Amino acid sequence: MLLRRVADPPSYRPTRRVQKKRTRYSLIPLTKWEEYHPWPTERALRHYVAEAEAIGFDRVIRRVGRRILIDEREFFRWVDRMNN
Repeated sequence: MLLRRVADPPSYRPTRRVQKKRTRYSLIPLTKWEEYHPWPTERALRHYVAEAEAIGFDRVIRRVGRRILIDEREFFRWVDRMNN
């Protein structure tokens, strides 16, 4: 008798975001950040942008008109600086 594996119910499946693949660092629009990284949320990023000069986040953002772009490489450098 062959046993078939029964799939886990949806509530027990671990959730995992699918990250988009990139070959190098990029400038990511603030509104699209969560498609690339699960943390921080868009709301948190907006707070960082509002307090950019006080917390050193101004190195991370690039403004093109009204659009705010996040320099991915600089963001992770900023995180490292904040943790040291």
